[in-house]
Amino acid sequence: MKHSIHIYCDGSCIGNPGIGSSAALIVYKSNIINIITKNKIYATNNQMELQAAIISLLYIKNQKIYLYSDSIYLINGIKQWLLNWKYNNFTNTNKKPIKNQSMWLTLYNLNNNNIVIWRWIKAHCGNINNEKIHTIAKTSACTTKHFINIKY
Repeated sequence: MKHSIHIYCDGSCIGNPGIGSSAALIVYKSNIINIITKNKIYATNNQMELQAAIISLLYIKNQKIYLYSDSIYLINGIKQWLLNWKYNNFTNTNKKPIKNQSMWLTLYNLNNNNIVIWRWIKAHCGNINNEKIHTIAKTSACTTKHFINIKY
């Protein structure tokens, strides 16, 4: 693990829930090496934020990764809440199942396959890669909506 990988993730929905897209921008040695997107017909914004991290961690294995997201839900979930959820069989303090349980379990497993440093980045703060991945996720969701609404 000589060089670390930097991943910028974002999710976007047209409506919430609605047509969603997740996107990940993978950077190595200051060069973009890949952009990954995944769309879903019916999703929430939080699900797309989680999916963005999942698709990037499925792509990169056995590396040191700096993963950036503007989602407080994702960052707090992975850094603060996930271990307690797992310990409590994925229930919250009211003993009700947490939302997006299968996605959180997938993230838990993927997080253990790499050395991941999770970083929150403020949305629309001028970070070029964060702005770029936001645009890609939003455009991908809009494009999906366009194709779904075509009348034949």
